[in-house]
Amino acid sequence: MTESATVVLKRLSPGWAWVRENFKLPALLTILGCAGAAGIWIWSQHTDLQDLKKHDPAPALEKIDAKLSEVLETQAAMKQQLSDFGGRIAAQEAEWRSVHQAAAIRVPSQRRR
Repeated sequence: MTESATVVLKRLSPGWAWVRENFKLPALLTILGCAGAAGIWIWSQHTDLQDLKKHDPAPALEKIDAKLSEVLETQAAMKQQLSDFGGRIAAQEAEWRSVHQAAAIRVPSQRRR
């Protein structure tokens, strides 16, 4: 006598036979539908993550940070240069004061004989 499909199925795949006995078609369709919806949701999250990676601000922020560092270094150099100019101007002013003081002193004239 030939075995029925259920007996063969139980022998070859006991897990599937258990599912077939315990879950009828509407329940299986519901489970498959939920699994499909979960798969679609996971895929949408994956594509959203890829879109976020495309709009990652990190490279632009790194460029801005590099420019800012360059500007700050230039500013520090300019401060030093300004300080040097201030010292030179102070020295020039002191020199001019001494020139003006020397010019203000009257030199007594000597008589010629």
